[in-house]
Amino acid sequence: MRSVRIWFKKTGSAKYISHLDLNRFVARALRRAQLPLWYTEGFNPRPHTAFSLPLPLGVESVCECVDIKIEGEIDDGEILRRISGASVPGIEFYSVTEPVLEPPKIGFAKYEFIFFPDDGDGTALKDSIASRLASGSLPAEKKTKKGTMRQLNLAEFISEARTDLCDGEVTLEAVLTAGNENNINPLLLARVLLEGTSYDYRLAKITRLKLYDAQHNEYR
Repeated sequence: MRSVRIWFKKTGSAKYISHLDLNRFVARALRRAQLPLWYTEGFNPRPHTAFSLPLPLGVESVCECVDIKIEGEIDDGEILRRISGASVPGIEFYSVTEPVLEPPKIGFAKYEFIFFPDDGDGTALKDSIASRLASGSLPAEKKTKKGTMRQLNLAEFISEARTDLCDGEVTLEAVLTAGNENNINPLLLARVLLEGTSYDYRLAKITRLKLYDAQHNEYR
């Protein structure tokens, strides 16, 4: 038995698939791929699957992964070929690797935000976002796992941020804390950055680009 990590992209309309439904889809895809999976023991055996970090609904990603356990002799290329043949539009399996870091080691995530200003210019919006980031004060409320609201300053959870303007579109690349502790939803950051403007943060295109550990090493 060995563990393998299957990497995939979740884009387009697939960004509206919830994490629970994604679990169900991957389980069905694994069955259709007819891989020699290792199953859990007990009353209801099922394939072992472990996802890296749940993706917020409405956010795309090019760095999602799921860990499975394989029995028997099958190489990574054949695993990728089979699972790719069992996929659907919007979910693209693109690599199979040996896990190096465990999901609890994730400490940061890098996101790309693309804003589409109504005026087609974007200069004012870019300046506004850059100014708010530079202020060091981005107050927000975040719901805890216990259901209570927590007051926090999002600026304290941003380790890198860079804004740009190209063809009227405003882009922001930001590295946010992620994982079991202080996981920041990029949609929350988008909402706070656009408060007081005429722009609806829900229209932004947000894509998760990379995952890192607590020392900013790329998650592999």
